[in-house]
Amino acid sequence: MIDVRSITADEMILAFLRAEIDSPTDRGKILIHALMQLHEDRGQLIDCADLTDERQNHARRMLLGAARGYGRNEYLFRNFPHDTAWRLVTVTPAEVRDFRYANTEGWTQLSGSSRLVADGVRNLDQPQYGEIRGNVSGIATRLREGDTFPALIAVQCGSHSAQPVLMEGHTRATAYALTDLPGETDVIVGSSAIMNRWQFF
Repeated sequence: MIDVRSITADEMILAFLRAEIDSPTDRGKILIHALMQLHEDRGQLIDCADLTDERQNHARRMLLGAARGYGRNEYLFRNFPHDTAWRLVTVTPAEVRDFRYANTEGWTQLSGSSRLVADGVRNLDQPQYGEIRGNVSGIATRLREGDTFPALIAVQCGSHSAQPVLMEGHTRATAYALTDLPGETDVIVGSSAIMNRWQFF
């Protein structure tokens, strides 16, 4: 894992929204619905975002709050530390294999309770994981065709050498580990000494 630079929470939020806005899962639908409820324009707020515009930053915080509970101590961000420091790193697929999935039922089951991405890859062929396998295979095909994807988002407890736990990008991470592609990928990592209090840690 190679550190690139420190980033702001606003950069993390934008990356999160860009990663999920086109998701074929319910998460994408929830985000689009929240965007409509807030009467915001996707093009201005997400596709052509201006991180120097505080009105936009505030609107994006509100959007991630409505869709995922950011800043509200709800949903994905329940018990998430307020002192989290964010940075951008690059990792290889081999390093992604050592990431842990968030502590959610589906991904924990896929990994055989270890929550290791490497174990998730090993179990993909089991019949009960057909939906996940289909989603991973779709991304794997696009990776082999040269497509690129938004940064993964992960967290660490305390030291920068601690094992990362995924927040966003479970399917992409599994596809990276499966295909050994790309050679390097960006990950946004949030660190806090009390990250283990996060509900999904």
